[in-house]
Amino acid sequence: MRNMIHNCIKLLIWIPVLVTGILITSFSAQNGTQSSGLSRKVAQTFIQGLENVHVLSVESNDQREVLIEKMQYPIRKGAHMTEYAIFTVFTYIALLTDGVRLPKRRYSALLTAVLLASSDELHQWFVPGRSGCVKDVCIDTVGAVAALLVIWAAGTVRNRIRTKRQNGLVP
Repeated sequence: MRNMIHNCIKLLIWIPVLVTGILITSFSAQNGTQSSGLSRKVAQTFIQGLENVHVLSVESNDQREVLIEKMQYPIRKGAHMTEYAIFTVFTYIALLTDGVRLPKRRYSALLTAVLLASSDELHQWFVPGRSGCVKDVCIDTVGAVAALLVIWAAGTVRNRIRTKRQNGLVP
């Protein structure tokens, strides 16, 4: 019974990986107009938020349109990095739960993210108004590496605190 529960947990821990992968793929399935519309909406909301807290003052609709256009590219690429960072964290946790040891866990999480990014860009070649490019795979990979660096840093801090506790330096 205990072994069955353990196996169920090991299987369930992969659900966030699958859901995130499906979400990434579904965003890539949006045609060019839909994708642009989404990043445009995010840019408009961001600008409006900055205006609401009096950080930004937009003088005219023309100026607003220029700002929206300038913000769409960094928003899209930031979203790419973020979604792949999240995917990589979920993959890393799933591999940890499966008992995969370091450094293989890091390499496997990174390789999984790169493979998803590559297949996602290939998929975009077949979506109207979209195109796949190596640059986006690189941007996605930066998101995955950033996530692994955060995981590494958190582990380093945790280990230092644990060592200090064992030595009686921290309560």
